[in-house]
Parts: sequence; C-alpha cells; structure tokens
Amino acid sequence: MGPNGGTSLSETSLGSINILIDRLLTRMNDQSLPRAKPRALTYSEMMNSGRSRIDEITHERELELQRRESLLERDVNQLEQSLKISE
Repeated sequence: MGPNGGTSLSETSLGSINILIDRLLTRMNDQSLPRAKPRALTYSEMMNSGRSRIDEITHERELELQRRESLLERDVNQLEQSLKISE
C-alpha cells in the first residue's frame, strides 16, 4: 500500500509503463527499419514468368515449341531452295 492507504504509483502503473515502453520500442524499431523494396528479378525469373525454375509441364511445352520451330524452319529452307531451283 502507498502512503495514502491506496496502492502505490509503482504498483498500479508499472504494468502500464511496461506496456507503453514495449509499444514505443516496437514503433521505433518498425520506423527505423527501411521498408523492404521488392528485389529485382533474375534473368531466369524474367524468362520463367517470375519463377526461378519452370515446372515440368512448362519445360515440356518449351521443348515441343523448339522442336516445331526447327521443323518449320527446315520446311521454309526447303521451300526457298525449291524456289531458287525453279527460277
């Protein structure tokens, strides 16, 4: 008990003071830390829709597209050669 017969200042306010100190320290720490900037994507992530690795299905699609592209280029080259011969 305090000198006036009630609870002392240290008894009643100690919990409140600790809570305020915790809140102030938390707020100070939050404000002192720089806000995290989003990091730049790596080349691989840029080429893979923002992911560091592509999944198996996407990889298979990419391989199929490359194969089809090669076949189409070969066909175009053959057509160009046949046009040159006929001229």
